[in-house]
Formats: sequence, C-alpha cells, structure tokens
Amino acid sequence: MKRNAVAVAALILLASCGQRTPADQAAEVTPAAAPAPESPVASALRTQANAHYADFVRAPGMERFAIDRLGLGAEAAARFTRNMDVQTPSALISANGVEALVFFGCMAHNCANAAGVLAIDTATGDVFAGVRDEAGEVILKPNARLQMLLTQTSPTQSWADPRRGS
Repeated sequence: MKRNAVAVAALILLASCGQRTPADQAAEVTPAAAPAPESPVASALRTQANAHYADFVRAPGMERFAIDRLGLGAEAAARFTRNMDVQTPSALISANGVEALVFFGCMAHNCANAAGVLAIDTATGDVFAGVRDEAGEVILKPNARLQMLLTQTSPTQSWADPRRGS
C-alpha cells in the first residue's frame, strides 16, 4: 500500500513539473507537412495534356519549348521536325516521383521506323528530345531523369517508344 502511495505521489510530482514520460513522448503525433503548392510551370504544362506539339508551342508561354528554341543545331531541329510529322496528343506520364508532359510523333508513311519524342519535366521545365529513324536512335537533347522515365514507362522499355495516353 505504501509503495502505491509513493508511486502515485511520484506521478503527481512528474505531472506538476511539466515532465513527460517516454511513453507520453512516443504517443505524440507530428502533423504531416502541408503539400507544397504546385509550381506555375507544372500547372501550365498539365493544362496542355492531350495537345498536339504544333499547337502546344503556339500556346502563350509555351514558345520556349519550340524545337528551334531548344539550342539544337539546324540539322537536328530539321530531323526532329521530320520525325514529328504525324503527331499524337501529348500525355502526362509519371513514375518514381517524376512527371513529364510527353509528345510523340512519327514520319508520315513510315511510323513503324521513324519517330520523334519530346518530354518536358513538369516540375522543372527541363526537356528531353530524341528521334528514331534510318540512322538509328539519337538523343538530341539529353536529360537522364526524363530518359529514365520514358524507358521505365515504355511498353518496350525504350525511350523511343513512350507510353501514349493514360
């Protein structure tokens, strides 16, 4: 009985001193951080899902993604344009925390052998561009993060054959 009275007195003393027991500390729940607000780049790019590349680069603020503004040489830009002659609507693709707006097209009358791909990271606005044609698969504007996303989500595990649509 005396031991119980001492234990109760010790607990009251601890409580009155503002001390917390290890059990009290472990039971505390830290609130989750609020999600970061979406960047203006991400918002603007997401609204362009299902757009054709030719229309996309004419949209206000998207001109910077036009092939002639990506710092490629004239020959590479012409090759990309030739391989994007027949365009499919863009798609938002994501995996492993990376999201991109992806444009895919192919050469008229040769879609099986000639294609162009342009992916834009929705978080950063960084770009990956490449073509596949008679000269092989060539990366025109490298970006390892986007190339990995395209490869991981491709039905054939190739950046040159990205997933299209959702």
